[in-house]
Amino acid sequence: MKHVLGAGRGSKRGWSRAAVVVAAALLAALAGGPAQAASRTWHIDDFKIREIWQITRGEGVKVGVLDTGVDASHPDLAGQVEPGRDFGDGSTDKDGTTDPKGHGTGMASVIAAKGGSAKAAWGVAPGAKIVPLTIFLRSTAVSGTAKAAAIRYAADHGIKVVCIAVGGAVDASFIREAVNYALQRDVVIVAAAGNDGNGANKVEFPASYPGVISVGAIDPDRKIRPTSTHNSHVVLAAPGGNIWSAQPHGQYRLGSGTSPATAYVAGVAALLRAAHPDWTAGQVIRRLIKTADDAGTPGKDDYYGYGIVDPYEALTSDLPPGPRENPLAPGLGSPTPEAQPAQWGQSGEDAAGSMFWVYLVLFVLVVVGTVVFVLVMLLRSRRGPKQGPPGPWGPGSPGPYGPPPQSQRVPAPDAGGWPPPGQQPPPGWRPPR
Repeated sequence: MKHVLGAGRGSKRGWSRAAVVVAAALLAALAGGPAQAASRTWHIDDFKIREIWQITRGEGVKVGVLDTGVDASHPDLAGQVEPGRDFGDGSTDKDGTTDPKGHGTGMASVIAAKGGSAKAAWGVAPGAKIVPLTIFLRSTAVSGTAKAAAIRYAADHGIKVVCIAVGGAVDASFIREAVNYALQRDVVIVAAAGNDGNGANKVEFPASYPGVISVGAIDPDRKIRPTSTHNSHVVLAAPGGNIWSAQPHGQYRLGSGTSPATAYVAGVAALLRAAHPDWTAGQVIRRLIKTADDAGTPGKDDYYGYGIVDPYEALTSDLPPGPRENPLAPGLGSPTPEAQPAQWGQSGEDAAGSMFWVYLVLFVLVVVGTVVFVLVMLLRSRRGPKQGPPGPWGPGSPGPYGPPPQSQRVPAPDAGGWPPPGQQPPPGWRPPR
């Protein structure tokens, strides 16, 4: 602008050109055209997020943010962050509620910032809770081992949505196994497709693993960002250009990329999980796909995936939830039984308590049975060897060891005396006196 004004100084033509430029800028701002003319809350206003809050704000859902940590003291995140865990530096005494780099705080604010002032950041699901899971080392590098451990931790601690707004080009088997572990335990995993679309366009992981929602980024004009990585793994596109977010120490910034787009989809997933707590992760993902606004080439394409996420349609559509399994990884099947929510109104802790009593009763029965068995054996040993049952043979019939011996019983004396008449007494016998 300064160059135009300077060039036109002293001439009506110069001022005319300046007026045209200023008018064009004003018209663009009024029309909401270029990304730089968008408002700080375009991703909230243009997608009817405030209307969705009349249905749900994401209450009761925990979102795990695998990132640089989250500054829990930021005014827009006060009360929104629960203690997590720092897997990045190898310690077990940190809870992830500090953020030396700022990226994690920004993602947490896109998901759940509660706003409250003209300058404040607004999250998609301000009723949800953030659980920070730090996966960065003290440098700027991401630890693959920490990433895998954090994914498993999320699956084991009731976290229903996981936001991974960082990726890498290495396909590590232990990270893939951790992802499958979480998917089998009913977790929605959302990951950034990457920001290499106008470069080498490398495939990123874990976004490209089956079952994961890989997210591309759009600008305020709803066009895909040139830097957004594109490939057959992309599932959805979401607001990722000029996103106003919170930063550590009460600061803010305007940022762009597939990172905030990923956090945005994670927030929408939290809204769905809050509105439909009986739905599986697969049913939540299916609803997001079915209600997406098809953009670009008709049908699924490498840039927008199935389309631009439509939070309002996802929350208000009367489509049936569909099958329970993850549509992005049908081979995994439905979540395992232990991953299902506790039935009959039990919480996870109540269910665990019930199983404790079951195991205790079984243990007591085993102990009592063992004691009874030992006592019976002792009593039998005191009675001596047990006589065997009579054989199948009758009196006088041959047994298994030959014929039974003849009876040697002597006849009893009778009233007629002894020896009987007609028989000789044995030698030396004399009648009694």
